[in-house]
Amino acid sequence: MEDEELKQVEYDCKEYLSKIKAIKNARSQMIEFKGKPREETCRQAIDFWKRDQEDIKRTLIPYMKRLIKILENNSHVIKPQ
Repeated sequence: MEDEELKQVEYDCKEYLSKIKAIKNARSQMIEFKGKPREETCRQAIDFWKRDQEDIKRTLIPYMKRLIKILENNSHVIKPQ
């Protein structure tokens, strides 16, 4: 596969991994917003987290499968360290 394609997949994977980290941080730091009840804030945060999880599953898994194919096709080029 093309070197550009591998770079694009690598970039996409890094983006999604950073999204996962941000989601974990947001979930662990649920804060109470001024003027909103705590329950509503927590419920909204959980809804956002669930939606982001679905987005990650829908997009990250195909990229990971694509990356595996690229690596399998270029295994003769990759040198063990």
